[in-house]
Amino acid sequence: MGTRWTGLVVCLALVACKREHSGTVPGLPDRPSTVPPFNVAVGLTPDATAELRRRGETIKVLAVFYGAANARGSKYASDMGDISWSDWQEIEIKGPGVARFGPRKLNLALLDYLEDRKPEVLINVVSGRRTSKDNLLDCGIFEDSVFLAGKKGISINCDLIR
Repeated sequence: MGTRWTGLVVCLALVACKREHSGTVPGLPDRPSTVPPFNVAVGLTPDATAELRRRGETIKVLAVFYGAANARGSKYASDMGDISWSDWQEIEIKGPGVARFGPRKLNLALLDYLEDRKPEVLINVVSGRRTSKDNLLDCGIFEDSVFLAGKKGISINCDLIR
Protein backbone atom coordinates (compact mmCIF):
# COMPACT_ATOMS: atom_id res chain seq x y z
CA MET A 1 0.00 0.00 0.00
CA GLY A 2 1.31 3.42 -0.86
CA THR A 3 1.75 6.00 1.87
CA ARG A 4 -0.72 8.22 0.03
CA TRP A 5 -3.57 5.99 1.15
CA THR A 6 -2.43 5.20 4.69
CA GLY A 7 -4.55 8.05 6.07
CA LEU A 8 -7.56 6.91 4.07
CA VAL A 9 -7.22 3.36 5.35
CA VAL A 10 -6.99 4.63 8.93
CA CYS A 11 -9.95 6.89 8.24
CA LEU A 12 -11.98 3.98 6.86
CA ALA A 13 -11.01 1.85 9.84
CA LEU A 14 -12.44 4.55 12.06
CA VAL A 15 -15.52 4.89 9.79
CA ALA A 16 -15.53 8.62 10.46
CA CYS A 17 -14.05 10.38 7.43
CA LYS A 18 -14.55 14.08 6.87
CA ARG A 19 -12.98 15.51 3.72
CA GLU A 20 -12.12 19.10 3.05
CA HIS A 21 -12.91 18.92 -0.71
CA SER A 22 -15.59 16.90 -2.44
CA GLY A 23 -13.21 15.26 -4.91
CA THR A 24 -15.75 15.50 -7.73
CA VAL A 25 -15.63 17.18 -11.13
CA PRO A 26 -18.64 19.44 -11.80
CA GLY A 27 -20.25 19.89 -15.20
CA LEU A 28 -18.99 16.78 -16.98
CA PRO A 29 -20.82 15.66 -20.12
CA ASP A 30 -22.80 12.51 -19.40
CA ARG A 31 -21.12 9.45 -20.94
CA PRO A 32 -22.59 6.67 -18.80
CA SER A 33 -21.11 3.23 -18.45
CA THR A 34 -21.28 0.48 -15.88
CA VAL A 35 -18.40 -1.24 -14.12
CA PRO A 36 -18.78 -4.91 -13.26
CA PRO A 37 -19.90 -6.20 -9.88
CA PHE A 38 -17.30 -7.85 -7.68
CA ASN A 39 -17.13 -10.04 -4.62
CA VAL A 40 -14.93 -9.71 -1.56
CA ALA A 41 -14.22 -13.02 0.17
CA VAL A 42 -13.34 -12.38 3.82
CA GLY A 43 -11.39 -15.07 5.63
CA LEU A 44 -10.61 -15.15 9.35
CA THR A 45 -8.07 -17.13 11.31
CA PRO A 46 -9.59 -19.68 13.69
CA ASP A 47 -8.80 -17.38 16.66
CA ALA A 48 -10.50 -14.41 14.99
CA THR A 49 -13.53 -16.52 14.05
CA ALA A 50 -13.87 -17.81 17.60
CA GLU A 51 -13.51 -14.35 19.18
CA LEU A 52 -16.00 -12.66 16.87
CA ARG A 53 -18.46 -15.51 17.39
CA ARG A 54 -17.98 -15.38 21.18
CA ARG A 55 -18.70 -11.64 21.18
CA GLY A 56 -21.55 -11.81 18.65
CA GLU A 57 -19.55 -9.40 16.49
CA THR A 58 -19.96 -8.73 12.76
CA ILE A 59 -17.58 -7.77 9.95
CA LYS A 60 -17.79 -4.61 7.82
CA VAL A 61 -16.41 -4.53 4.30
CA LEU A 62 -15.85 -0.93 3.17
CA ALA A 63 -15.33 0.17 -0.43
CA VAL A 64 -14.17 3.60 -1.61
CA PHE A 65 -14.45 4.33 -5.34
CA TYR A 66 -11.96 6.90 -6.60
CA GLY A 67 -9.19 7.63 -9.05
CA ALA A 68 -5.95 9.46 -8.49
CA ALA A 69 -6.27 12.91 -10.06
CA ASN A 70 -4.00 13.68 -12.99
CA ALA A 71 -2.73 17.21 -13.80
CA ARG A 72 -6.04 18.12 -15.45
CA GLY A 73 -8.04 16.86 -12.48
CA SER A 74 -5.83 18.22 -9.71
CA LYS A 75 -7.97 21.31 -9.17
CA TYR A 76 -10.96 19.05 -8.43
CA ALA A 77 -9.11 16.58 -6.20
CA SER A 78 -9.86 16.01 -2.53
CA ASP A 79 -7.20 16.72 0.09
CA MET A 80 -6.01 13.13 -0.52
CA GLY A 81 -5.40 13.84 -4.23
CA ASP A 82 -8.27 11.70 -5.48
CA ILE A 83 -11.50 12.21 -7.38
CA SER A 84 -14.53 10.18 -6.32
CA TRP A 85 -16.47 8.46 -9.07
CA SER A 86 -19.10 6.77 -6.91
CA ASP A 87 -20.36 6.90 -3.33
CA TRP A 88 -18.49 4.70 -0.90
CA GLN A 89 -20.31 1.59 0.29
CA GLU A 90 -20.31 -0.52 3.43
CA ILE A 91 -21.53 -4.12 3.58
CA GLU A 92 -21.90 -5.90 6.91
CA ILE A 93 -21.61 -9.68 7.09
CA LYS A 94 -22.17 -11.95 10.10
CA GLY A 95 -18.91 -13.85 9.82
CA PRO A 96 -16.32 -15.09 7.34
CA GLY A 97 -17.88 -15.13 3.90
CA VAL A 98 -18.54 -13.03 0.84
CA ALA A 99 -19.63 -9.41 0.49
CA ARG A 100 -21.20 -8.76 -2.92
CA PHE A 101 -20.82 -5.31 -4.46
CA GLY A 102 -23.18 -4.71 -7.38
CA PRO A 103 -22.44 -3.00 -10.67
CA ARG A 104 -21.73 0.73 -10.45
CA LYS A 105 -22.32 3.62 -12.79
CA LEU A 106 -19.22 5.35 -14.12
CA ASN A 107 -19.21 8.51 -16.23
CA LEU A 108 -16.56 7.80 -18.86
CA ALA A 109 -15.93 11.55 -19.23
CA LEU A 110 -14.36 11.44 -15.75
CA LEU A 111 -11.56 9.19 -16.96
CA ASP A 112 -9.88 12.18 -18.60
CA TYR A 113 -9.25 13.57 -15.09
CA LEU A 114 -7.73 10.38 -13.61
CA GLU A 115 -4.15 9.12 -13.73
CA ASP A 116 -3.90 6.42 -16.38
CA ARG A 117 -7.69 6.79 -16.86
CA LYS A 118 -7.97 4.27 -14.02
CA PRO A 119 -11.08 4.09 -11.78
CA GLU A 120 -9.99 2.36 -8.60
CA VAL A 121 -11.53 0.78 -5.55
CA LEU A 122 -10.04 0.58 -2.07
CA ILE A 123 -11.40 -2.23 0.11
CA ASN A 124 -10.86 -2.28 3.85
CA VAL A 125 -12.28 -4.80 6.34
CA VAL A 126 -12.94 -4.07 10.02
CA SER A 127 -14.97 -5.55 12.83
CA GLY A 128 -18.54 -4.27 13.09
CA ARG A 129 -17.91 -2.46 16.39
CA ARG A 130 -21.14 -3.72 17.89
CA THR A 131 -19.51 -4.99 21.07
CA SER A 132 -16.38 -2.84 21.21
CA LYS A 133 -15.65 0.71 20.06
CA ASP A 134 -12.27 -0.57 18.86
CA ASN A 135 -11.65 -2.52 15.69
CA LEU A 136 -10.78 -6.12 16.58
CA LEU A 137 -9.41 -7.21 13.21
CA ASP A 138 -6.05 -6.88 11.47
CA CYS A 139 -6.85 -7.34 7.77
CA GLY A 140 -5.20 -6.95 4.41
CA ILE A 141 -6.57 -4.46 1.90
CA PHE A 142 -7.25 -4.32 -1.82
CA GLU A 143 -6.43 -1.18 -3.79
CA ASP A 144 -6.48 -1.42 -7.58
CA SER A 145 -8.62 -1.09 -10.67
CA VAL A 146 -12.32 -1.78 -10.20
CA PHE A 147 -12.17 -3.70 -13.49
CA LEU A 148 -9.51 -6.02 -12.03
CA ALA A 149 -11.72 -6.54 -8.96
CA GLY A 150 -14.58 -7.49 -11.28
CA LYS A 151 -12.45 -9.95 -13.25
CA LYS A 152 -10.62 -11.68 -10.40
CA GLY A 153 -12.64 -10.99 -7.29
CA ILE A 154 -10.98 -10.02 -4.05
CA SER A 155 -9.81 -12.12 -1.13
CA ILE A 156 -8.93 -10.48 2.19
CA ASN A 157 -7.72 -12.38 5.23
CA CYS A 158 -7.91 -11.18 8.82
CA ASP A 159 -6.51 -12.04 12.22
CA LEU A 160 -7.19 -10.58 15.63
CA ILE A 161 -5.38 -7.39 16.56
CA ARG A 162 -2.99 -8.44 19.30
